[in-house]
Amino acid sequence: MSTSKAPGARLPREVFPSVVLPLLDAEGFIEGYVERLVALLQADFEFYEVILVNNGCQDRTQERIVSLQARLPNLALFNLASRYSMAIATIAGLDHAIGDYVIVLDPRQDPPSLVRPLIAAALEEKDIVYAVTRERAAAKTFYYQMENRFLKALGRLNRIKLPPALSSARLFSRRALNFILKAVDRHRILSVAPALSGYSIQQITYTPEPVPDAGGGGLNWFYSAYRAVELTLSLSPKPLRLVSIVSVGISFMTVIYSIYVVIYWLTHASVASGWASLSLQISVLFFFLSLVLAVMSEYMQQILENIGRRPLYFYTTQSNSSVMAYAPDLNVAEEGDRALTPSAEPALAAVK
Repeated sequence: MSTSKAPGARLPREVFPSVVLPLLDAEGFIEGYVERLVALLQADFEFYEVILVNNGCQDRTQERIVSLQARLPNLALFNLASRYSMAIATIAGLDHAIGDYVIVLDPRQDPPSLVRPLIAAALEEKDIVYAVTRERAAAKTFYYQMENRFLKALGRLNRIKLPPALSSARLFSRRALNFILKAVDRHRILSVAPALSGYSIQQITYTPEPVPDAGGGGLNWFYSAYRAVELTLSLSPKPLRLVSIVSVGISFMTVIYSIYVVIYWLTHASVASGWASLSLQISVLFFFLSLVLAVMSEYMQQILENIGRRPLYFYTTQSNSSVMAYAPDLNVAEEGDRALTPSAEPALAAVK
C-alpha cells in the first residue's frame, strides 16, 4: 500500500464516509465491532453513517443493533424480509448510502481500522480501492493461485483488466458507485464491476481479523466454483458462443466418425458389434448437448430476472439511531415523492 499520507496523518474532517455492513447471524460480535468503528469515525470525520443490513439473521442481531442505536449516533438498520445472498445484502446497503465515499466491510473478518487507509487511498484521486488480505495478494496457496488464474483468463476473454484478487473490503467514490448501481445485475457483477467502469482503481493489503465461528474468511470451493460460473456468464455472452462452437465441432466430429464406421463396415467382411464405440459416441454427444442446455438455461434465467423487473430485495423495517448528525434523506428532494436530485436517482432506482 502506498499513499502520500502517513498512517497517522489527519484526514479531512469534511469528508462524508458511509460504511455498509452486511450481517449474517452477528449477535456475538456486532456490538463490539460497531463501537470500535464508530469511535474511529468520530475521531476522523464530522459527518458519517453506518448502514447495517440484517440479512435474515436468525439470532438476536437485530436486538443488539437496536440497543446500539439508542446510545450511538448515525446508525441505520435495514431488516431484509428474508435471507438473500450476501451480494444482494450488500447492494441493499449501497442503495441507501449517501456518503462521498462508500466503504463495504465484512465484520466477520475486516477490521474497522481499514476505514482510514481506504479513504486515504481514495483521496489520492482513486475512485475504487480494494483491500486484499496479504495472504490473498501473495497468492502462495493453491486456492489463491487458481483464483488469480481464473481472473486473468476471464479478463482476457472479455478484454478488461480485472483485479488480481477478489475482496470483501472495498471503497467506492460516489460517481463510481452511481455507475455500478445502474446495472440491473449489479449483485452478480459487484466484485468485478469497478473494472467495467473505467474509473481509477488501487489495491491495498491488510491483515484480517476473523471472528471465531462466524463463518467469515474461510475458503469454500463449492461457493467459489458457483461464483466463477456466475461471473463468467454475467460479464458477456462469449462463453455461450464458445460452448456453441465447441459443441458444433464435436457434432461434426461425430458425423465424421459415423461415416468412418459405415465405410469400415462396407470394406471389412468381419465387423465387431461396435457396442462400446457406439455407446461412447452417444455419451459424448449427449454430454455436450447437456452442457449447451445448461449454459443456455443460466442465460435464460438471467434474462427472465432482468425482464421481470421484480425488486432485487425487500426489507420489512428500517430504523435509525436516536441521534443522527445528518439527514438520512439528504439527497432526496420532496416534490410529490417523485423529484430526485441527480445524485439520489441511481440509489433509489437501483432497488427496482
